[in-house]
Amino acid sequence: MSKEKLLAIVDGNNIAMRAHFAFKKHNFTSNDGVPTGALFGTIIQHINIVKHIDPTHLVWFFDAGKSRERTAELESYKGNRENQPSEVYHQFDLIDKFLSIAGVRHYREHGVEADDLIAKAVKSWGDIAKVIITGDHDMRQLVSDSPKVSVLQPISAKVDPVIWNTEKVVSEYGVPPEKLPEVWSICGDSSDNIKGVPRIGTKGASKIIQKYGDISNALVQEEKLRGHADLIEKNFRLIYLDGSFASLPISLNDCVFNKDMYDKKFMYDFLDKYSINSIKTKVHTVGIY
Repeated sequence: MSKEKLLAIVDGNNIAMRAHFAFKKHNFTSNDGVPTGALFGTIIQHINIVKHIDPTHLVWFFDAGKSRERTAELESYKGNRENQPSEVYHQFDLIDKFLSIAGVRHYREHGVEADDLIAKAVKSWGDIAKVIITGDHDMRQLVSDSPKVSVLQPISAKVDPVIWNTEKVVSEYGVPPEKLPEVWSICGDSSDNIKGVPRIGTKGASKIIQKYGDISNALVQEEKLRGHADLIEKNFRLIYLDGSFASLPISLNDCVFNKDMYDKKFMYDFLDKYSINSIKTKVHTVGIY
């Protein structure tokens, strides 16, 4: 009997940056001095995904610069973020090479963020169950019961996996996943330098949406929002993920994944070249590659 189809969608930039900071203190480098901490952590995460999720379909999406559409809407979008460390930037080519050797589809689109590619895949790739692997809270708005979409925090050996389903979103925020953009359009999103209505935080914004049902009614009836309609409407356009900012020419069929469909020699040569020999033992032990 064939196993149930499951698509794992990975936020590649989020995973790589988390890996960089997690392993930065170890100063991982290849024998010729190439930094490999982000690569190492990314490979570990890939192994964990294959081992614990065992997807039938797998795709990694990456940013290709800031969102062209959002920057046109808000010039200061993500203006509070430091530039990506050069040692991470140069490892994305290595991560691409590893994913190709491992038989994993990966994709980026100029002027489009991974968030929008993920949203496009979720909205347009049918009813297959989907799990999004990311530490980015923005993705929680895509959680759904039908079709089933969940968000999984990056897998760690030290803590139990955190799975965001509809029940957890409602428990944490007080509103269903599809209402999160309305909540955030009121309170803003400091991580993306999107300013909200002064003196209203996430909990306050959630209570407003709970009280009035949606942002349209809240703008008409809630005194605290008077004079802030333009800001809130702009924020909603920046925060809401419907996939419209991405073209995504690849299909679900392009993302079929078989952990046995790879060249073992290429894999081991790659790991040897970048002095990641410990992973050779790990992949052999868990029986993934």
